[in-house]
Amino acid sequence: MTLALSSPALGQARDPRFQLGAGAGVATVNANLTGPAIDVRAGWRVGNRLSVGALFGFYGMNDEAPREGDVVPNGFDVVFNRVPNVAQVRTWNGFVQWTGHSGVFIRPGGGFGWHRFAFYMPFPPNTATPQSYLPGESSEMGLIFTLAAGKEFRRSSRVGVAIEGFLVMSSGEDSSSQRTIVGVNVVPLLRW
Repeated sequence: MTLALSSPALGQARDPRFQLGAGAGVATVNANLTGPAIDVRAGWRVGNRLSVGALFGFYGMNDEAPREGDVVPNGFDVVFNRVPNVAQVRTWNGFVQWTGHSGVFIRPGGGFGWHRFAFYMPFPPNTATPQSYLPGESSEMGLIFTLAAGKEFRRSSRVGVAIEGFLVMSSGEDSSSQRTIVGVNVVPLLRW
């Protein structure tokens, strides 16, 4: 005698566990520089509604370059003629995402951010009163906190599109201040 058990899952393919996505949208950095926002992410479903992953983001890509003449010597002081808005931030963070049955999700995370900032080097460098200041850009690293929420629209079990709003708070170090990034992305997603 043979006993056969039937299950709806026996004849179906397994749900995809690995997910890749690339987001594109718009973000504002420190409420004064608006421009494109781009990110790339990879995630792994670890439970029915829970995923973990990593995200690499690019923000503030249209900032201003420092120029000669921004800073001029005035005796032993300096005068700023122009302060460039250098606001580039690159992020690398891990996240945990909870997704509801309707596709609504929330995704907190944390990691590291790299800030670009302007600097001006006295020229000539070894004199008490320089004749001018040469402009340059550098970067430094700080900790970040991220929060995103949105809704995913599935086209199939392997393809979807998410629309999300996000917040990134990135701390500065010695030369740059905290950066707050707020934006919205559209994210095509692939699973397997």
